Formats: sequence, structure tokens, C-alpha cells
Amino acid sequence: MSAHDDIDFVITWVDGSDPAWQAERDRWLALEEGHPWSAWATGDQRFRDWGLLRYWFRGVEKFAPWVRKVHFVTWGHVPEWLDVDHPKLHVVRHEEFIPEEYLPTFNSNAIELNLHRIEGLSEQFVYFNDDMFLTRPARPEQFFLRGLPRDFAGLDACVPNYGRTDSKPANTAIVNEFFDKHAVLKSHPMKWFNHLYGAKVLAKTVSVLSYSAFAGMQINHLAYNLLKGTFKMVWEAAADELNCACHHHFRNQRDCNLWLMQDWQRCLGAFEPISPQLGAWLDARLMTSHDNAEKLVREITTGRWRQVSINDECTSEEDFVFWSETSRIAFDQLLPDACSFEKDRA
Repeated sequence: MSAHDDIDFVITWVDGSDPAWQAERDRWLALEEGHPWSAWATGDQRFRDWGLLRYWFRGVEKFAPWVRKVHFVTWGHVPEWLDVDHPKLHVVRHEEFIPEEYLPTFNSNAIELNLHRIEGLSEQFVYFNDDMFLTRPARPEQFFLRGLPRDFAGLDACVPNYGRTDSKPANTAIVNEFFDKHAVLKSHPMKWFNHLYGAKVLAKTVSVLSYSAFAGMQINHLAYNLLKGTFKMVWEAAADELNCACHHHFRNQRDCNLWLMQDWQRCLGAFEPISPQLGAWLDARLMTSHDNAEKLVREITTGRWRQVSINDECTSEEDFVFWSETSRIAFDQLLPDACSFEKDRA
């Protein structure tokens, strides 16, 4: 790839077991007692580590060796096994890119809305939560094509769920402030009604077509293909709303979030269509029964998906231990060999 086509990966990670981090989080929770944080926004599920980070790096090296740089975003802690001197690795602490007025932050929305400020980040980048993994070979053009992110565009009806600090209402309000729904659909119809999306996505789009404004957009909980310029554009247009979200030290019911950047790109037509069937979201629906363990292992190891996302919705310590261990067993089958990002490789 030429410099113009460089693609970086960004991953955010937190070690929820770090006593120093825990002390700072607890101090800020106490200071902000009475604010509308939900247990879902501040509980262990948002921060605990499943012990799978090694496999994320192994997957990157094996399945996307073409990546230019990996920007590893952290509160300050770094896994002891990670080779911080690796030529492709850039360890980025919050204070190195997030404006001081927003710090400290335990709000993933605030972290993600500022990713474009990372020094040296390429214009085209793929953002991963630490529960999103590559599980088979991937080509650059599956993330970006002709300088544009690969994505799908589907309309949806937003159902607010404030117990989970849902960001869709805030995002949708901002989109409607700056875009006319019918003008957007008419300006690039084949990016909204594309056969690549499949019947389910298209049917949902058609079902809300008569609404006068955007009621929401469909999402995939998989890695996000983004342009740094989109962030700059949205910050210029909606600075007040983004600034408000970033001042919340924990997720808030009024926050907009990273999905806004995707929605903005869709409204501009600044993307190239691709099938949404890129990966599997392994979440609470699968983890309702330990009997589904073999299915989880199959989803990770068979190469059926380019990506998998393992969403932590375990409500008991027993389930957390079981599913995290099952996931590690699966990833060790898929990616058993240490990679060059690991100091202790054989």
C-alpha cells in the first residue's frame, strides 16, 4: 500500500484489576454520587479483562500482516508480556491524546470520540474494542476501498434503553439536525438499497421508510472502519454535544458515541457498500446456557467468520469464569503460537 492508502488499527484496553485504576475509578464514583450512572455503565462488566488480548495481537499478525501501525490505547497500564518496543506498536495513554478537561475518564464514549487526536494516526483506521477479534485472513479492501470505509447502511427504529445508557437517541438527534433523511436517500440510493445487505437489513429499512426523519440506523458490533476526517467534521459541526459527552466521567444517558461517526459517513455517502455478514456477535443470547460452549468454540475456530465479538454480559462470577475460559480454549486452538508482539514468545 502507498502512504495514502495506509491503514492503522486502534484498540482500547483497560485492566479492571489494576488497584491504582480501581482506586481512581472509585474516587470519582464517590465524587459523582447521585448522577444518572447505571450499574451497567459503571459495573465490572464494563472493565473486566477476559484474558484474550494476546489472541487479538496474534490475529492481527496472522490475518492482517499488512496493517501499518497498531495504536494501543490504555489508561496507563500495559500487559507485562506486550513488547512495547515492537516497530508496529504505538502505546497511547489517555493523557497523550484526550484533552485534559475530560480527564480522568472511565467513559468509553469520551475515549472513542477523541481517537482522531492520536498522534501519527493514519487517515484510514479500523477501531476495535478489546472484545473484537480477527479470525480468518482479511484484505485491506475489505476495510477500505478507493479511500472510503466499507460499511452497510440500513435504517432502524430506535428503542431507547436508558438502563444501558443507550447512545442511539443522542446520535439520531444530531444526525437529524444536520441531514434531511429523504435528501440523503435520494442522493445515493444504491448505498442504502444495495443487494449486498441481504433481505433482513433491507426489510427493516423499508419498514421505517415512511418516517419523515431518521429514527436510527442499524449497527454491527464489529470493528469500525473510520476516517479521521469524519471526526474532525463532526467535532466542527456538533462540538457542544460531543463536548458534553466527553465531560461525563462515566457513560451517561445523554451521551452520543462513536456510532455517530459511522452514521455521518453514511449520510454523506462516504463509504463503499459491503455485506453486514462479516462476523458473529457472541453475546448473552448464546451465553444463556453452558450447553452452548461447543457452539461458541465452533464460531471462533472454524474460519466461518472474518471477525467475532464476545460481548461480556455475564451476570454471575460463575458464568464469567466459565465463558472466559471457554473463549481462551477456543482462541488457543485457532491461534496457538505466540506472535512478535509478545515478549515471551518461544
